[in-house]
Amino acid sequence: MAACVIPSEPKQNETAEKIIERIIENILTVSGAVTSIVILLIIVFLFKEGFGLFNSPAVESGYSFCVNESNPVNYLSPYQIKEIYDSEIENWKEIGGKDEEIELFRFEEIFSHYSEEEM
Repeated sequence: MAACVIPSEPKQNETAEKIIERIIENILTVSGAVTSIVILLIIVFLFKEGFGLFNSPAVESGYSFCVNESNPVNYLSPYQIKEIYDSEIENWKEIGGKDEEIELFRFEEIFSHYSEEEM
């Protein structure tokens, strides 16, 4: 009886598949490492910024909140003060005062706005 020989697939395909699998595994490994490094950098940045909040004053130096005693506004909430400094509120009428513009300036600039006689 004659023996039948079935040709097997060439081993080159198996070798190429293993090389491709190794490349994909290495890409995934490197991707995981890069992702971990990025996450660590984000955490360090957030902690750095968070600690900076505790070291900075609530209001920048050089700002004072002064209101003329003839102004009918007796109380401002912290939110209203923030809105004034952010220029969201620009007129005293918006917070119960006279229909006059709110003037914002640093203490160092007071003499450029008012003379000594006016103060």
